[in-house]
Amino acid sequence: MNPDYECDVHGIPMDEVERKQLPRNLMIRTFRCPLCGREKKSVEYGWT
Repeated sequence: MNPDYECDVHGIPMDEVERKQLPRNLMIRTFRCPLCGREKKSVEYGWT
């Protein structure tokens, strides 16, 4: 699994809470840990 999708503290998969499409095939995905509520953003290239 992509480490961007895991909580830095707990090491468990995070829930995706938001997905934003940007120009030039860029996408920002926001993830939240179900245990501690920490959020992490991931910038990806390509359409999904």
